[in-house]
Amino acid sequence: MCGKFTQLASWREVHEFSNLFAARVDDEVRTFTPMRAVPVMHLDRNGERVITPMNWGFTDRRGDGRRTPKHMHARGETVHQLRTFTDAFHLRRAITFAKTFNEGREVPLAYEDGERTGKSWTQQWTIRHKEGRPAIIGVIYDQFDVGRGPECEFVQVTVPANQLISAITDRMPLLLEGDDDIALWLGEWRAPIEEVMAQIRTLEFGSDWQMDVEDPSKKPPRPKKREASRIPFCLLYVLIAAAAIWDAALGSPERHGQLRCLIPIYRHFLSTSFGRKSPKCSRTLVQNAKLWWRVCVKTHFDAPHGDPLTLVPARVHEAQGRARRAFALFQAARTTGVLVWIVPAHIPELPFLGALPSGVNERLHIFRPTGETDLLWAVEESLRAPAVGLVIAEPQRSLSLTAGRRLQLAAEAGQTRGLMLIRNEAGSNAAESRWICEAVRGAGQDSTLQRWSLSKNKKGTMGSWVLNWNGTSSAFNLVSEARERYEQAPSTG
Repeated sequence: MCGKFTQLASWREVHEFSNLFAARVDDEVRTFTPMRAVPVMHLDRNGERVITPMNWGFTDRRGDGRRTPKHMHARGETVHQLRTFTDAFHLRRAITFAKTFNEGREVPLAYEDGERTGKSWTQQWTIRHKEGRPAIIGVIYDQFDVGRGPECEFVQVTVPANQLISAITDRMPLLLEGDDDIALWLGEWRAPIEEVMAQIRTLEFGSDWQMDVEDPSKKPPRPKKREASRIPFCLLYVLIAAAAIWDAALGSPERHGQLRCLIPIYRHFLSTSFGRKSPKCSRTLVQNAKLWWRVCVKTHFDAPHGDPLTLVPARVHEAQGRARRAFALFQAARTTGVLVWIVPAHIPELPFLGALPSGVNERLHIFRPTGETDLLWAVEESLRAPAVGLVIAEPQRSLSLTAGRRLQLAAEAGQTRGLMLIRNEAGSNAAESRWICEAVRGAGQDSTLQRWSLSKNKKGTMGSWVLNWNGTSSAFNLVSEARERYEQAPSTG
């Protein structure tokens, strides 16, 4: 589709050509591209032909004056149907003249060995009449006011490309011929809309039109040379072995399993870089070293080792299920520092201070905001306080991605853990982990069994644990998965 055109060398040539303009206009030669003001001819309220500078392209109009380009062209096949263009097509049709207009062809870029880079370069072609006759382009326009007075914007109407232009692209601007076509398009003749639609057709060029490359000396940009990874495979295996030994020394088989899952990905990453199978996979030595640091080193400090029930610090987590408050008390007993529990004012259930785990009562602060906005504000401010060790909150609505991200940033700023006690399926995608907490019925008189399952975990694997916790301290016992209970099996003797 047309992305650039030039005005006639002199607007007097237009006047002499079709006697269209009654107004005096300048003779300056200009090149017009989208979002620039272009002289456009249309009918005023009295039905007279006038020329008005209009910006090329419909934009998103805002009261603050900012504009975002949205539409530069309107397809002739649907211009009378789409809501964006239908009013302008029926009521505000116009024309502009061009001595030349441009069409672009996408040329794929390739490396020296012929392999494509996945990027392209637009080669500009210029179309003109050999005798210098103007191209009459049909447009539609719209008028609006965002506080700076009346302004106008227009878009070109496009049609399928003719035989000449189809060699480089599949669309071209609507070109009109003669005074009759111009009068009908502008609306000077009262005619049914079907006759106007009949004008939207492809104009075939004869031998009096020519198409040439705009600038033959302009060559496609040369892509950067690819650099294959310089890490040899023997060094890769040494790093893998060292990471495995390191994991074993730290006593974290679970984290070792995570590392083993990442190693094949990295090996494939290096192999494609060596073999140049994909330009997106090629990396330099430094980039490979940074990747290996993220895989082997940083993951060890981003997640806790050994204890699967420890929450990652400086992040916000979620817990749902009927036993979510028990999970919150368990985390509070294991956390040092000030404890903040934020409960909406209309909820009658509050933590019973006399039955809390040892050491929690003295450090606990309960806040009672009156609305959801105040609750999120209180959570964010508490997370930013360095003295706070754990923030527990009970939102009543689903957390949006924006709200979840704000809380994560606050937790990072204060290096504080957050735990949101949510209703089922009301979490945020920004949460670090999500726990499903349910009480488990035990054999005999034991009612202290809990099943805590990870349904989401950004830094680690998922899992489910059944534990015995009496609620008085931070001590607990994991129940064997094979037995699913804590008490001893009855003797058979």
